[in-house]
Amino acid sequence: IKLLFDFGKYDFLVAEMGIDSPKPPKNMDYLLKIVRPKVVVLTNIDYEHSVYFEPYVKDKKRFEEEVLDLISQEETLLLKSLPKDGWVIVNMDDPQILKASRDLRANQITVSSEYKDADFLISEVEISVDSFIIQFLNKGKKFVMKIKQPLPYFFAHSFVLSIAVSKVLGVDVSEAILTLQNKFSLPPG
Repeated sequence: IKLLFDFGKYDFLVAEMGIDSPKPPKNMDYLLKIVRPKVVVLTNIDYEHSVYFEPYVKDKKRFEEEVLDLISQEETLLLKSLPKDGWVIVNMDDPQILKASRDLRANQITVSSEYKDADFLISEVEISVDSFIIQFLNKGKKFVMKIKQPLPYFFAHSFVLSIAVSKVLGVDVSEAILTLQNKFSLPPG
């Protein structure tokens, strides 16, 4: 509501554009009629909400693979919709996203824990009872981020993907790390 009535105060809008179906109004094409992003990050492509895709599977022998392909087609529309001057933060560790990234018009920044040529290379993740530490490389420089609580491993990608988005928006990597270290908190529950 604040955004609608006082738009001038905001520099950026972060919108989660989740899909539940290949058909409107729960598909990506419908969402792209409402929001036209300039920077996109797709964290991963997985089987969430797959029950709504199951009726569209044609080859029952390849059921799981085809469901994932249908979800991927829908979610990667978000990446393909970007103009040439847009930015995509590519999670190279997700095979569906990596495959889709080969045909994009937009600028790309890559994040990976596997591919050594990634723009942001996650080199180490340490999880202990009181901390979560990520080490990553960007342009040959090593960065370390420490969150003062234990978190699941997948948070490493989420943090580094968000730092890459920040960089596209003009925020220095060190400043993004400090902000996350000082302000990150999980919502209750």
